[in-house]
Amino acid sequence: FRSKNPQKEFRFWFPLSKKFNNYISNSSNKNIVDGGGSFVDACEYMIGLCETQIKKYKKSGNDEKVMDFEESLATFTKWKKRAEYELLGSN
Repeated sequence: FRSKNPQKEFRFWFPLSKKFNNYISNSSNKNIVDGGGSFVDACEYMIGLCETQIKKYKKSGNDEKVMDFEESLATFTKWKKRAEYELLGSN
């Protein structure tokens, strides 16, 4: 996470991707996952977004974009799984 004043509150979470500025934004207005939630919720949101984009770009035949979003999908899925393991391990 890179930011002048890193924020860990959910309202400041911003996807970690080159496409989404690589850092948690200092502005809660830039948060695409609004409302309350958890890290798992944020991952689920981003997984859904990636799946939608993959369908869109498959339909248009843009294989490069499909591969980019498939890579992001794999990353968010991995993050979600690790978070779930961590949560289960702490109970």
